[in-house]
Amino acid sequence: MSSPVVIRTQALHLWYGTFHALKDVTLLFAAQRITSLIGPSGCGKSTLLRCFNRMNERFGNVRTQGAILIHGHDIYAPGVSVIELRQAVGMVFQRPNPLPVSVFENVAFGLRIHRPLDRAATRQLVEQALTEVGLWNTVKDQLDHPATELPLDQQQKLCIARLLPLKPSVILMDEPCSALDVAGTLAVEDLLRRLASEYTILVVTHNMVQAQRISQDCVFMLNGEVAETGPTARVFQDPADERTRAYVSGRYA
Repeated sequence: MSSPVVIRTQALHLWYGTFHALKDVTLLFAAQRITSLIGPSGCGKSTLLRCFNRMNERFGNVRTQGAILIHGHDIYAPGVSVIELRQAVGMVFQRPNPLPVSVFENVAFGLRIHRPLDRAATRQLVEQALTEVGLWNTVKDQLDHPATELPLDQQQKLCIARLLPLKPSVILMDEPCSALDVAGTLAVEDLLRRLASEYTILVVTHNMVQAQRISQDCVFMLNGEVAETGPTARVFQDPADERTRAYVSGRYA
């Protein structure tokens, strides 16, 4: 792998109660690359994604075994701060979830909790984040307007911008375009390609064309296991596993 490894999973297992949702997942994720996680519904894609910022712990019946190392640190080690982990590993969900406050306060929210700054410094970082996601010129005269009034694709960009002032190294995206129309989807995809020059991005998607458009690497999951992983072009064009070939060719969903 030519890029440095940012995330490493080692023999990762996860159970929801008695249901074995992830089985012996061992993977590497490289810096400044987009990796798509693909596979049929219920195969473990979103569960794996949520492991990287320990979001699965919201469910009381979850048990995890194995290791996840981010920048060489075991995120399940005793004493790890989940709050600090989620600053470093941000997450964007299927539907945009802006806070019911202004555009400005959405982006400033994390700063006010984790990095309190004066008004001028906060405004500078808000402008920088909105510029980075391509929203500044659109919303600079609407910063005090409710964020929930923005179009859906702009709301999703805003949710991404909300992560950036905290300087995450990893961005997790769980079907970030599923609620968007074609134009909104292409706009968010273009944003992801730009962000990949600075961030490690993992994207769960059911859209095979999207996976090929945006990702350099691909993980195909089936029944909680990694069936195949590698460069996206190879996984789609010359898969090593017949199950992968069947899935990417649309023979089962």
